[in-house]
Amino acid sequence: MDKKTILLYSLYLAIGSVSIFASMVSLNTAYQGVIWSYSTRYIINSFVLAFALFISGVLLIIACRKLLQKRPSARLFGLVGTGFLIGYSLFILLIDRYIAYTLVYVLILLVLSVAIMVGAAFFYKKGL
Repeated sequence: MDKKTILLYSLYLAIGSVSIFASMVSLNTAYQGVIWSYSTRYIINSFVLAFALFISGVLLIIACRKLLQKRPSARLFGLVGTGFLIGYSLFILLIDRYIAYTLVYVLILLVLSVAIMVGAAFFYKKGL
């Protein structure tokens, strides 16, 4: 495999795995909301966040597998997974500020992706 594919694989894998982990954290938040009788809006928003993060993570993991198989559809899965994550974040920002805590998870994912891209650019310039 070439360097570009390896770096893209690393980016998809890192964001996908953190996204799946964050979805489990959000699911736990929703579960605790049920136990402690939080508002229905809070519980539903936590479930929706968990679902969105999980779908995004799964799509990015599928993109990793497709990259290893050298299929051209890998970039499509990666684009859809990343787009779903960013699209959901923008939806939350524009529609419902009540669940702003959800953007903490997205911020973690965006910081991670920027760090990986900076590292990728550094190694790509070095000629690793």
